[in-house]
Amino acid sequence: MAQQNVININPEVLAWARKESGLETGEVLSALEIDHPTYQLWERFGNNVPFSKLKVLAKIFQRQTALFFLPSAPRKSERPMDNRNIKDFNARLSAETVLSIRRAKRYSELLNSLNGEPYYRGIYKWISEFNEVFYNPRRIDREEICLWVRGKTGISVDEQVSSPSQSQIYRMWRVAFEKELGIPTFQFKMPVQEIQGFSQNEEVPYCIAVNNKHSITAKIFTLFHELGHLMKRQGGICFPEKVPDNQILEQECNAFAGMLLIPREIVKPLDSAEAISALSNKLKVSSECYLRRLRGLRMVDDRRFLTLLSEIMDRAKAPSKGFGRATNLEKAVNSRGQHLFDSVVGAAGSNKISYGLAADILGVKINHLITY
Repeated sequence: MAQQNVININPEVLAWARKESGLETGEVLSALEIDHPTYQLWERFGNNVPFSKLKVLAKIFQRQTALFFLPSAPRKSERPMDNRNIKDFNARLSAETVLSIRRAKRYSELLNSLNGEPYYRGIYKWISEFNEVFYNPRRIDREEICLWVRGKTGISVDEQVSSPSQSQIYRMWRVAFEKELGIPTFQFKMPVQEIQGFSQNEEVPYCIAVNNKHSITAKIFTLFHELGHLMKRQGGICFPEKVPDNQILEQECNAFAGMLLIPREIVKPLDSAEAISALSNKLKVSSECYLRRLRGLRMVDDRRFLTLLSEIMDRAKAPSKGFGRATNLEKAVNSRGQHLFDSVVGAAGSNKISYGLAADILGVKINHLITY
């Protein structure tokens, strides 16, 4: 048998790449098909690593093989603040979620390079206007604030009600976030019981990502919950449906989302799960969201709230499976958002980047883009 080609790599970079991926050593070994002592030697000294195994490592960590030859490890990446109730979750984020956070950051950096920081700063004038109108408010869960922000999205309650489906209004909200608010929205597959979404605000453009495995109404709510975080000048990792009463900031962002999606003037004091379900379906929000809005307006007492909440949870359907069968281009838009898709295709069309790179960024075949 021919001897394998072995090379020396930077062990510091190997250890950095594994930690950045959110994986423990044991989780890497099965894919490599090596023993623990051998891998430990690689992370300690970086000597005699078979090139075939290096390619496996690059695939596991979603990195280029050239990374392992850098003279020093890159800086540890910053992650949004974990705003979940840690008692309900494993504190260590899964590899899928860590990868999603990395992808969101990479997409944001790409958009900055393609469109330029001045472009996004121009769109974000609405944030300065907001702070001037409301004098840098301490809290954002106020009816007048939510009406003002809804006005900036350009989507009225009538449009929300008349949209033919939850999927349609979700797409409309995403387009409004990107075009009117300057916030790219992404959709990634992450563990359903770990996270609903996250937001990043370290650099422009700010961005929001939602978990594709959750229902459409949950995704819509998460968009506005994360918008609340961005308006509070912060990013976050969140699970809005599991927020205890003592998490004041998360409760504030939940209330903000509910007020914006269900303005006070359209709230009716309903007292049955069936009636709440019927109206919430018209509004394309969840029944639980509507019920919590009733509670916030004191249209239902705590005792009745718990009874109705139990009935609503019993009636809840299985999470939506998303957009069903879609073309590769539609999947690229669903995952990366229309703004990123258009920016990348436009850059390829104007020869700023190659069609090959554009296809790689969007995860589609190059001929699909050329004929787009």
